[in-house]
Amino acid sequence: MQQVIHHIPPRAAARIVAAVGGALALAGMLLAGLLSIWLPGVATFHNMPMALALFLVPVGWWLSLYLSTWIVCGMYNLCARHFGGITLVLDDATAVQRPR
Repeated sequence: MQQVIHHIPPRAAARIVAAVGGALALAGMLLAGLLSIWLPGVATFHNMPMALALFLVPVGWWLSLYLSTWIVCGMYNLCARHFGGITLVLDDATAVQRPR
């Protein structure tokens, strides 16, 4: 069976991508904060207080990922309307049940 994706909801996709990216950026910044305790001067952010960097960097990643995903999904929807969407070929066979 073939299915064609003609529309991707931009706001829903952007929320998911931004949430995952923001969480990963926060984890990375917390790791950088811990490194700055043991390695002073090596993992600093150009004289920016570490507490401010721990807030601004994940927010910046979240905002940039949200906007870029929203724009890309919107562009895909416009192109899919004129040229057709991505075609997925799905197998109709029953799923194999894993033993519990």
